[in-house]
Amino acid sequence: MRQPEQQPAAAREEAIARLYRTSAAVYLFRREMWACPHCMVEEEIARLGRLPLRQLRGADLQHYAWKAMTTWGEVTDFKHFLPRWLELVLRGQDDGFALELGQLAHKLAYGQWRSWPRAEQEAVEAALLLAW
Repeated sequence: MRQPEQQPAAAREEAIARLYRTSAAVYLFRREMWACPHCMVEEEIARLGRLPLRQLRGADLQHYAWKAMTTWGEVTDFKHFLPRWLELVLRGQDDGFALELGQLAHKLAYGQWRSWPRAEQEAVEAALLLAW
């Protein structure tokens, strides 16, 4: 993976802006998202909705990221958090967000991202190319 300082700053900023335009602006946070009652409590879901997406830290997203779409939320919820997840990776600001890009790739495959609308696919692809 490239170090954030090695990425062209303009390309990184454009990739991040594009992710937010195509996903976060369309897929809003849902307080009623499904979650396995044995895996988490409602307070965990509510905590993710208290801050604006761009203020969430890696540590805030870590538990959700491991559970995304399997025991917590659906594809639309994943699409909401994806721009921030990739932004943290691209900026090197994961603050303990120990999830690797390989796990993100697995979640993307699980969410069948290649069937998403073209603009969303292209935004994710541009960010992944910068990250790798």
